[in-house]
This record gives sequence, structure tokens and C-alpha cells, in this order.
Amino acid sequence: IQTVQSLRNQLYGNWQAIVIGEREELGDDRFYFLEQDMLPKKKKLLYALEHIKGREVLPDYLIRLDDDDLFSETALEQLTTQDADCLADRYHSFIEIITSKITQQQRNWLANTVAHKTEHAYSLVDPADPESYLLVQDHSQAWHPYYAGLRVHYTNKKEPVYLRILSPVSITSRAAGKTGKAANDYLQYLLGFGSWSTKAAQLKGFDKALEGLKEVEAYLPELEMPEFHFPVLSLFKNRLREFLCKDY
Repeated sequence: IQTVQSLRNQLYGNWQAIVIGEREELGDDRFYFLEQDMLPKKKKLLYALEHIKGREVLPDYLIRLDDDDLFSETALEQLTTQDADCLADRYHSFIEIITSKITQQQRNWLANTVAHKTEHAYSLVDPADPESYLLVQDHSQAWHPYYAGLRVHYTNKKEPVYLRILSPVSITSRAAGKTGKAANDYLQYLLGFGSWSTKAAQLKGFDKALEGLKEVEAYLPELEMPEFHFPVLSLFKNRLREFLCKDY
């Protein structure tokens, strides 16, 4: 829901989102549905790319956006002032759904959510493979070397393209669990993203999206976890206290 709303919040309005999944009534004809929800992710992307290729007019940029991302309301507007091959964040940004705390990490690869000039999105990584479009490749491996030497416009740290939402019920956070104790497993997962010290007010372009994030008491029941109360802040404090009290 919030990903959809963050697109609606765009200051630049000439865009279209292709949604691969079950059709919903959103009351906005900029959302175009391709009902192929049972396909694996790569096949969904290929399906969308083939659909776009068949249009008379191609878009200037293509962006791969997951349903757990908040998209900056200034992201598309930034593209109108740039002549870049790729618009990307040098600092990858994450927001934790329960505490609304934010962390940013500088990484040496491009995040999933960047804007590719369309000609690059359709570039074949393997000329012998007609489905090896750059857009469908592993973003943490293929994109950074491809754009080496090309014009990548990196956003200001305080005005990123996207915020990835982290929650205790996501597929990735659950897969990271090792002890079977949900709270501790989730804490360890979060600590892997660095220091949770950035405040939402320090970032530009997300005011409306952050206001729209649901309170955890309303959010978790929808995910079939009505009794799940997660003491993230207490666990952070306890972990810090444990670290300070250790004998070295």
C-alpha cells in the first residue's frame, strides 16, 4: 500500500507503473496490471520488459521497484534535471517498521531501486542470450560493473531515491533466523544493517510516505501476527549494556 502511495506522491506526474500481480482497483490509470503473479521474479521482469518493448513510445527510464520500498517523491523529478545513464543512491537506506528508525550504509554495489536509462535496461549482458537484459540481472553483481565508466548520478545522502522497509515478518528477516527466538533473531538481523541513528526528519522526499506508515499495532494484525509485540528498543539497550559490561 505504501509503495503505491509513494508513487502517487511523485512531484513529477508523467509516469506509469507496471504491476505484476493480481489486479486491484486503485482509481489511477497510471497503474497498469499484468496478471502473472505466479511467475518467479526474473520471469515477471522479462514479461514486463517484453510488454514495454511492444509499445510505440518507450519510456526514458526504467526502475525496478519492490513492494517493500518507499519511493522518494522527488526521485522522478530529479531525473528531469539529469542526463545520467543511471540515477542511484550511494548510501542504501532502510527504515524499520516498528520503531521507524533509519539506517544508511555505503555499499560498493547498486541497490535494486535505481533508475536505468531504457537503452541500458535492455542491454544484453550475454549477447548469445536474448533474455539477458541488464534489468533482470542480480543488482548486487551485474549493475555496478556495467555502469563503470558511464554517467551515474549519485543522490545526496539526505535525499535518497528509496527507503527499503524492514519488518519482523518479511521473507528475508525470517530466513535470517537461527535460534528460533523471534525477538533475538530479528535483532541480530537488524544489527547487520549498521547503526540505526538517522532520524526520518533528516531525510528529504519522504514526508508523506512516512506519515502514511501504519502504527505497528495496526500493521501486524494484517500480517496475521495480532499478539506479536516486539521490544526492539529494549533489546537494543540490553545488547549495548551487555557489550559495555563484558570483560576484555
